[in-house]
Amino acid sequence: MDRTGEAEHIYIQPRIGRLTHKINKIMTLEQIKKAISEGTKVYWQNTGYEIQQGKEGLMVQSTIIDCSFPLTDEHGEFLYFKELDFFTLINK
Repeated sequence: MDRTGEAEHIYIQPRIGRLTHKINKIMTLEQIKKAISEGTKVYWQNTGYEIQQGKEGLMVQSTIIDCSFPLTDEHGEFLYFKELDFFTLINK
């Protein structure tokens, strides 16, 4: 990611189907918050971990097993994970 705030975009082709997804990769905490507030799904590491707004702030929710854990500190200011591990999928 360059310092202008432009995210890296990667194109992937799923094995089944013809849709190609554009991955908006490397997201800051501010970009994650904005995407969630706009209704865009944000993922951490893979699509099995979706970022959701919980009662106590943003949470990483596993879609594979029933568990969740906080995305930030109790003040919502410090991101516990690397920015390069977050992404959104956008149909091309």
